[in-house]
Amino acid sequence: YLYSGGRFLNTRKLAKINLKRAEIQYEQTRNEIIFKTRKAFYNFLCAQEKVYLYRDGLNYAEQVYRERAKQRFSLEEERKLSSFINQFKSQLNISQYEHKKVKLETLNVMGLELNTEIQLKGELKILLQDVNFEKCLAWAYQYRPELKQIQVEEEIDLLAINLSLAERYPTIALGANYLFAGQIFPKPEKNWSTSIGVSLPLFDGWAGWSRVRQRQIQAEQSKLKRAELEDRINLELRQAYDEYYFWQKESGYWLDEQKSQEKFFETLKMKWSAGEIKTEQLLDAERDSLSAKVHYLDAITNYLIAQAKLEKVMGKSLVEK
Repeated sequence: YLYSGGRFLNTRKLAKINLKRAEIQYEQTRNEIIFKTRKAFYNFLCAQEKVYLYRDGLNYAEQVYRERAKQRFSLEEERKLSSFINQFKSQLNISQYEHKKVKLETLNVMGLELNTEIQLKGELKILLQDVNFEKCLAWAYQYRPELKQIQVEEEIDLLAINLSLAERYPTIALGANYLFAGQIFPKPEKNWSTSIGVSLPLFDGWAGWSRVRQRQIQAEQSKLKRAELEDRINLELRQAYDEYYFWQKESGYWLDEQKSQEKFFETLKMKWSAGEIKTEQLLDAERDSLSAKVHYLDAITNYLIAQAKLEKVMGKSLVEK
């Protein structure tokens, strides 16, 4: 073709942009998988740690009960101690059940067979970071794959308009050939022929203009879609940002409560050994201490999940690189 009104050039550009759109869709899917994997990992560690905590709590309660049983105690005291132990057993049973549920969810997220035995190791630990909302919002507008995809769609709409406009222009094609007249190769006699074809779009019932207008409307819709997406990202970021700081504060409160309950429990353990307090007071303090540890563990887990969610909404890690 000598001239095609830009059809081939725009088609080549369209193919490159479609490849870029596929890469952005891959990035979007990748970010979603990373978030789900991190969430499953944190929940798995949390459920696993709860099993350890309740198991240790039950073992200690049973040990206290056996030591107390060596001495004479009333039926009322025995009933109360047995009730404490049954509560610890119930909590351990619930934690083991929750751990099995989380394990299945983790295997499903990882794409493994549900009967696969896995062992995950890690530490639920908070690294406090001061996050600025305006900076997070700027990062979201810069790195979110969805906004990149909208930009690509706008480029596709522009190319589609150009392709529709190109249909109004003529197409000029040049063709040439030659052949040997003799039967034995080579022969000096040759036949040459050359042709030029011209395609003129004279009248198509205004279909070309309709297609151009249709593409222009699609381009305008893409602009409206961008504004709507930016508003949705703003909302998602505000929600994730508030959730992030909520669990950061909660983890701090429960850390202080855990330390306080643990210190009080250790004090009562010494008093119980000296015979200064009743056994039910000791086990009651153990239950409060264990409850504070579990609440702190939940707060840490939710904080880490909130951090992962905030990074997903932004489209990048909180750690600047």
